[in-house]
Order: sequence, then C-alpha cells, then structure tokens
Amino acid sequence: MNLIVISNPNNTEQEVDIVNQLFDEGLQLFHLRKPNANATELRKFLTQINVSNRTNIVLHQHHYIAEEFGIKRLHYKEEERSKNKSLKVNSSKIVSTSVHSIEAYNSLDSIFEYAFIGPVFDSISKVNYKAIELNHNLLKNSIAKIKKIAIGGIEKKNIPLAFEMGFDGVAVLGSIWGNKFPINQFKQLKAECNNYANTF
Repeated sequence: MNLIVISNPNNTEQEVDIVNQLFDEGLQLFHLRKPNANATELRKFLTQINVSNRTNIVLHQHHYIAEEFGIKRLHYKEEERSKNKSLKVNSSKIVSTSVHSIEAYNSLDSIFEYAFIGPVFDSISKVNYKAIELNHNLLKNSIAKIKKIAIGGIEKKNIPLAFEMGFDGVAVLGSIWGNKFPINQFKQLKAECNNYANTF
C-alpha cells in the first residue's frame, strides 16, 4: 500500500480504461473521489471497473452504494470526521481519513487504517495549494499507529523525501492525471516507491 492513486475529481476521457490498466499494473488501492458526482454517476463509473478490482476501490462519497459493488473501503474527509466526533463504522468496512497536521493525526481514533497527511509538497492539481509545515521529528515519532500517507505534490523526484520524512506511503493525483502517459508514469512512481518503502 505504498502507492495510492486518487481519481481525477473531474470526468476525463478514458479514465475508467486507465484505472483498469493501473490495476493490471499492480495498483493496490484506488480512491474514487468525485466531489460533484451524484450516486448515479458513481454507479456508472463503478459498473465499468473490472469486478475483480472493486475490492481495491476506496469510496469517498455516497457510501451507501458500497454494498452494491462489493466495496469494503470508505474514506472520510476531515470535516466529515469533525462533524461526527463519535464516528462509528460497520466492522465489515476498512476506513481511512484525511488530516492537515501531525496534531490532528495523533488525535485520530484507531478505527482508521491510514490517513492522508498534507499537502506535503505544493499541489500539482490545485493552483496555490501550498505545502503545510511539517515537523519531521514529530512525524517520525508520532503517537498514532495509523499508517501515514503523504499527499499533495507527489512526484518521482520527491518520493524518496516523503519516505525519509517518515511516511508509510504516498498518494498521487496530479502526477498521474496530468501526464500524457499515465500508465508509464504509474510504473515509474511504483518502482520509485518500491525502492524506498522498505528502507526507512
């Protein structure tokens, strides 16, 4: 789980075909995040994903459709978690979340398998979405045992730094969907992650 791909928030040509190819190339987790999509649109997207890959999809919105597609993973953004302080999830589901500081990460409930922390670097997909300040020592010595996933501005050149900082993996969006050759880009990112994942 050292490399996670997040969907393009907007609909893009051949996105579903690309996602299926990414799974063929060894993608372990795909976060389906379409903030403006309704349930019908998400259902249409999921119907086109190979059935064998649906258990590797993490659903961000319209969680209630998960059962229809055999999806076992749900993601809760920070504001959803904050609004529901006593968030309890069906034990049959694996859940993840997002935070923007080590302090917030350390306060997470143990129900979460991993958390996105960031943006670690200046975002590729969001203009003027700048990196947050992270105390590297706090990151390495954080209290929570939840896996830490770096998000924001992840490229091949800064993957080693993310692992050096103490992250367990990285999540990419702009470096995949902003590339003319997303499959080749994924292969390069995956190879870079594999080089460093077991080093730090």
